[in-house]
Amino acid sequence: MKRLIIIISALFLATPLWSLQGDGSLGNPFQIDDLLDFLTFRDTVNSGYYTACAELNSDIDLKDICYQDSVTGEQYHWFAIAGFGDGTSYQGRFDGKGHIIYNLYVNSHVECYRGVFGNIKDAIILNLGVENAYIIAGYNIGGITGTATNSVISNCFVTGHLEGYFLGGIAGMADNCTIANCYCDCYVDGNYPGYVLGHNINTTLSNSFFNQDVECSAVVHDAVGLNEESMYNGNLANKLNDYILLYGGDSLQSWCHSREEKSLPSYHCPSGNMEIASELENLYIQDKSLYFSLKREMDIQIYDLCGRLYISQKFPSGKHRITTLPKGNYILLGRRFMIGD
Repeated sequence: MKRLIIIISALFLATPLWSLQGDGSLGNPFQIDDLLDFLTFRDTVNSGYYTACAELNSDIDLKDICYQDSVTGEQYHWFAIAGFGDGTSYQGRFDGKGHIIYNLYVNSHVECYRGVFGNIKDAIILNLGVENAYIIAGYNIGGITGTATNSVISNCFVTGHLEGYFLGGIAGMADNCTIANCYCDCYVDGNYPGYVLGHNINTTLSNSFFNQDVECSAVVHDAVGLNEESMYNGNLANKLNDYILLYGGDSLQSWCHSREEKSLPSYHCPSGNMEIASELENLYIQDKSLYFSLKREMDIQIYDLCGRLYISQKFPSGKHRITTLPKGNYILLGRRFMIGD
């Protein structure tokens, strides 16, 4: 294992910083487009650029770099961003933009400060999913981060299996943090385990949920337990989106899930983006009708948050009114709106 870490570090630390688009500042964050970019970002942070900011532009699968060899049994573990456990911390802003990191793998009781991040301080982590995490380690373990101090984690989710000391689905230990609008569907077991947060020091959990049907020894703190049916049937997605509308206003990003197959909510950009949405003007609801104006002729699709298509047709530029939508939450050119009673 030690040889592997040395090889990976040597390979990616030799990669010049300009191989990542952006300079890592808040106004010009690094752009992460693939696994190589993600590893370069990790090693750039671990080389001392702890305030580097980044945006994730695609899903990342770690299965080829951290796994157990099925033939030899040798373990290849994920080494976390700021995972040294020496007091250094990630201190930037990391926006997952709704993308997912798959197959994070650690299986070593001697490794600590494990998660996507090992330790964060004065940081913001948002809009990030972690699926199929498998972490059996020492202490300070979380799907998003091992420990967090004076930080914000929002619109994140984790699924998987975690064992160790001071561990939680989102964070193993958090001091003076805010964890908001997150959920976990994890088996969490060990000493000081939590479904969402392990050891809580002056940390607020807002609108955060866990699968209460998973049998494990985790504690609740201020998270809310939902049965598995509620996790998958749209109830959880609605709770997460209601929080965004209440505290974040309308958004180009929403929690969505598919009714056609068993799936948990994911947080992603639906159809449309900032440029397309700029063609949309004066979107509002009145008397159960949708009103909007277009700057130019466009093909318009209206979906609900489960991805079901309600309207697909070409509209000319100018003002329009739609009266046929039933009660519910919808997306038009990346903009969310709600038809009430």
